[in-house]
Amino acid sequence: MKKHRQIFAIFVLFSSFFCIPAVAEAIPVDFYAAISDSKDTNMIRMTENLYFQQLNSLDGYDVSDRRPEEWQKKDEDASDSIVFFAEIQESPDSAGWICILNAISRLSGERKTSVKIYDSYYKILLDAKNSLVSLLSSLNSDGAEAVVESEKKTEVPSQKALSVESIAGNWTGEPYIEKIVILRGGKGFVIYKNGASMTIQVSISGNSVHVQQVGRPNASYYPELPRETAMLVARTAAPIEWNLSMTDDDTLSGKKSTLEPADTPEGAVSAHVEVVWQRKK
Repeated sequence: MKKHRQIFAIFVLFSSFFCIPAVAEAIPVDFYAAISDSKDTNMIRMTENLYFQQLNSLDGYDVSDRRPEEWQKKDEDASDSIVFFAEIQESPDSAGWICILNAISRLSGERKTSVKIYDSYYKILLDAKNSLVSLLSSLNSDGAEAVVESEKKTEVPSQKALSVESIAGNWTGEPYIEKIVILRGGKGFVIYKNGASMTIQVSISGNSVHVQQVGRPNASYYPELPRETAMLVARTAAPIEWNLSMTDDDTLSGKKSTLEPADTPEGAVSAHVEVVWQRKK
């Protein structure tokens, strides 16, 4: 009987040893400086520090502080880390803040974004951890769509009047643009493949959709142009605009008013370019 108890004890010991779960290797994350045009630098630094502290506290991630450097896409970069950076702007029609969180896989180039609008710093503080967990989870999930938690996508009802609410969601279609995010309140964002993001205002008139750049000019809004040319002409360029119409429930088509390369002293001219946007499902 004693011998049986000893054998049983040894069996339990070995079973416990082999049942110890393997510890998953931490995912490396490079944390870059926040991007912002706001003059309230103290607010921007506080928010940036908040995201860094919350990201550092998450289990399963090994965070490297890359500040004060801003992220720049490099074609030769093929490491297995995740790039993280925030874009923080003042809301154009309120005293609040627009926070765009970006997570990019260096290896695959896949990019996920989270867009939220807050009316106070206190609310950013309360929501930071949940936003980070949701964003990073979406990057690690096969086929997960970009996170736009402040708004829900709404399909265009057949035979009903067009509205900003009906076209809210994620759109794609232009070669240099990762995605266009339209929010139900009429604001939105154009997220470029080069890492830049543009705030936009969306309005509807009948079956026409008007989209216009909001905020300061930026050379990164003209990836079609050589960088030096873009930096020269962007300062005096008119805001980029899109005049589109709904061709079906998931397609917007029309013309984009922008700049394109030209054999002129400036190196660019105003142009109206045909574009087609497709709703991302």
